[in-house]
Amino acid sequence: MPERSVVSWTAMISGYTQNGKILFLCVKANHCTYGSALIPRVEHFSCVVDMFDRKGWFEEGYNLIGKMNIKPNASLWDSVRGACSIYGNMSVEVATTSLFDMDAEKSVNYVVLASIYAKSGGWDDALKTRKLIKQRSLKKYPGCNLFQTKDQTIELLQPN
Repeated sequence: MPERSVVSWTAMISGYTQNGKILFLCVKANHCTYGSALIPRVEHFSCVVDMFDRKGWFEEGYNLIGKMNIKPNASLWDSVRGACSIYGNMSVEVATTSLFDMDAEKSVNYVVLASIYAKSGGWDDALKTRKLIKQRSLKKYPGCNLFQTKDQTIELLQPN
């Protein structure tokens, strides 16, 4: 191949792995070989944790986070929190605490947690969480949708 790129290498590795035929010095590949061909990043872990959480398998997702050799980011914890919200799982506090540690000034973290508490009947906790927004002088910006045409983008605000 005259010109090798990430695309050509990815295609070659993908083809070999799909057929179980990665050969290196005439040795048949095993799970370690395939694992070394991958370089897991936090985005990959986030996708797997998200899949676990969407199935309601919170414990499996949480265990994976604990075994990661990479520091979880806000996107990963936000994914966990979102799934907890959908399923009403109160382990949401772990995700939210991690999000607060990463960005305590982001009001959406408090708003979502208060909504989860309210949804599960925890009105006292929901009220306490909402009060934190006022105590910390955080601003809650309204949600919006974007409408795009060829020539412009229009922001449509959601009614409060």
